[in-house]
Amino acid sequence: MRRRLLVVMTCLGFLSSARGEEPMPVAGKTKAEWLKILAQDPSPRQRTAAVVALTLMTPRDRAIEDAVRDALNDKADRVRLKALDGVAVFILTDSRNQSGTIEAIGKRIASDPAEEVRIHAQEIGKEIKNEDYQRKLVPYFADAMRQDKSPALRAQAAATLGRMGALAKTVVNVMIESLKDPEPNVRAAAAEGLGRIGEEAKGSVPKLAALLKDGDAGVRLSAAFALGRIGPEAAAAVPDLAKALGSDADANVRKEAARACSFLGLDAKPAIPALAKALREDKSADVRQQSALALGKMRGDELQAAVPAMVEAMKKDADKGVRVFVVHSMGDSLGDGLRAHVKDMAEQLTKDPDSDVRLALVQELGALGPAAKEAIPALNQAAADVQLTVRDEARKAVKKVMGKQ
Repeated sequence: MRRRLLVVMTCLGFLSSARGEEPMPVAGKTKAEWLKILAQDPSPRQRTAAVVALTLMTPRDRAIEDAVRDALNDKADRVRLKALDGVAVFILTDSRNQSGTIEAIGKRIASDPAEEVRIHAQEIGKEIKNEDYQRKLVPYFADAMRQDKSPALRAQAAATLGRMGALAKTVVNVMIESLKDPEPNVRAAAAEGLGRIGEEAKGSVPKLAALLKDGDAGVRLSAAFALGRIGPEAAAAVPDLAKALGSDADANVRKEAARACSFLGLDAKPAIPALAKALREDKSADVRQQSALALGKMRGDELQAAVPAMVEAMKKDADKGVRVFVVHSMGDSLGDGLRAHVKDMAEQLTKDPDSDVRLALVQELGALGPAAKEAIPALNQAAADVQLTVRDEARKAVKKVMGKQ
């Protein structure tokens, strides 16, 4: 939307100018003539032309801005649509002192009788980047999310509020109510929006956890997305995320549940058994990859029960991405405990068919230093690897293990 307006302004030679001068005529008519047409002409077509002409006049003055803004209340849909373009130009070219214009756009977002106008108003509103103006638009978007007749516009309003992040914290309760919307797209958009708001949306955790059982997979995915991004307060939903990871029929939902556990880190420790099971058994490589990454964020005694699954995945998983992630996750989560698995890693280094996996093994063995002496033969073999990066890293790793670096 912003790009389209800028292109139009450039092509028509629209430039901001100093105020106080009489605007140049447009299409052979003066400012006063166009103002009269906009105020009095019975033809919507003529009034639309007047909006365009006044928008393009330079230098622009208060009378022009007021007239175009007032045209947002015109009885004709086409005039209101063109007036929205006009006020958008005003904001783009002179963002100062446009509070009244922002509120006028907000009213079109929330209550214009024409869906086409409400759509266009939302498009303009979501492109406004000034944070003060975004705050002014928040309640209007919230009204649209709650009451618009169009499910698509309710969903779009929720998504826009989510993109505003913490600026939309004042309407979190309204967004929570929208989690009960009869349309799945709206529930999904509201859930994702709450996740993007983050910690300020912590009050939504119980409702989001309940949505992990929603009949629509998109809603369940958005609920998992949100829980992973709200922060520590979402720890209460970890058992629900673990259940979704273990039993949801949709692989994308299971993947997002594992990713949520990764974001929650140590707060997701109760999900370790489910993550280990998914790593070992899930049919989706994406789910197994995310489970491996999440296990890499865990620490402590609770992790020990998952180590056999991690070692097994390092050796046997058919997906190279899973094997790479597992190797690095073992290095991240086990710390010094990784030395107990040097033999397994060295053996895998000599036979893994993928260079990315071999590189990961070399890097983690090198990071262990002298504790990985048992892997020296395998590292020496890797120093002659067909892949240059593996060879270079293997030589560095040998020096670290031998205590020479």
